Formats: sequence, C-alpha cells, structure tokens
Amino acid sequence: MWQHNLVTTKPCAFFDVDNTLISIKSMFSFMNYLQRESNLISAELIDEVDVKLKYLFAESTPREHINEYYYSLFNGISVNALVKEAQAWYLSVCGQADFFHQHTLARLRHHQEEGYNIVFVSGSGLAMLLPLAEQLNVNAILCAPQTKAGGKYMGTLYDLPCIGEGKAHYIRRFFQQFDNADVSEISVAYGDDISDFPMLDSVGKGCLVNPEDKTLLANKTKYFSVLTAGVVR
Repeated sequence: MWQHNLVTTKPCAFFDVDNTLISIKSMFSFMNYLQRESNLISAELIDEVDVKLKYLFAESTPREHINEYYYSLFNGISVNALVKEAQAWYLSVCGQADFFHQHTLARLRHHQEEGYNIVFVSGSGLAMLLPLAEQLNVNAILCAPQTKAGGKYMGTLYDLPCIGEGKAHYIRRFFQQFDNADVSEISVAYGDDISDFPMLDSVGKGCLVNPEDKTLLANKTKYFSVLTAGVVR
C-alpha cells in the first residue's frame, strides 16, 4: 500500500484502474513494453510467462490465480529498476488520445473537488500505478502485495491478490486507520467487471463503469449505479 496526503477524517472514492479509469490493461501493456524496449527481463522469460498466461486464460483459470502467476515475472528484479522502467513505460502510453475514459476521469476530479480521498484499487503492481497516481494526485494505492527482500522482488505475493474478494479485503483493512467508523457508508467505488462487485459492495455506493457484458446489469445490486460516457443511471 502507498499513501500520500491521506485525510482520515474524509470519505474515499475508490477506483479500479484498468478499463475503468484508463483504456489499457496496465499489467500486460507493461509486460509488452519490457519485451520490446527493455533488457531488464530476458525475452525468453517474458515469452515463457506470456505463453503460460495465455494458457491460463484459455483454461478459464480464476483471475486471482492468473494475477498471482503474473508476478513471477519479476522474481529477482530490483524494486528501483522496475520503478524506473515503469516510469518510462507510462510516458510511452499516457499520451494516447484515448488513454483515459474521460467520463470516469471527470468523476474522479469531481470527488477531489468535494474533498474525497482518491484511492486506486487494482490487481496491478505499485510500479505500474505510481506514475498515474502521481499525475492525478491520488491519495492512496491498494494493489498487488508483492513480496520484497533485499531491495528485490521475490516473484510472489504475501497476501491475497488485489482481485475480487481481495479488493474488499484491502479496503476493509484500509478503513481501519480512519477516525469515522461509518466512513465506508459515505464512500464510493467505481469498477468495470463482475470481479469488482465485492469492492462496490464494500462502500455506501458502487458504480459500474462501461459494462460491456449486459449480464452485469442483471447482477448489480440495489447499491449500484451505472456510469457510461458521463451518464449515470
């Protein structure tokens, strides 16, 4: 977890990142960048991980397991080196015209103006999320709990992947530092996938963003609204 200027007397607006706030999948975009532009990780290892990930997706492996396997890619990699590569990657993608979902970005800015803490909740890694968080003046990041030792990543997670129930798990833990016991009831959350439902259910109001799968609308609870191109229903 990463925090910056968090105000524990204020409510929070939690945002999933990939396909909710931005139009790319940060984990896989970053892996492709490393393969094309960097010598930090061998091309052979990236190819091996890529093949295994495609197999896991084809086998409908739970997203939590896929997420956990992805981080084996960084076993033995310097934390500082990965941060540097992620900054370069972010500069290469953030200028795309369609990088942000503008209606979600506008909602984030609106919550900032209202005084909410802005919190990313993502299965992505801290190195990948930090440049975006710094650009948007985000207050906290809840993300993949990568194991570190001696300034290097160990290729494993030390707690639940920040996917599905894991997102709700980290939000509940995050709220423990707040002064207001009812802060969850006055906080909001935004996500795009059925795996985000535990996160949306963990706060007073959840918002489903750009739902491509219409079955998601049938499954939404009474707490959810829907945000599409700036329209809430």
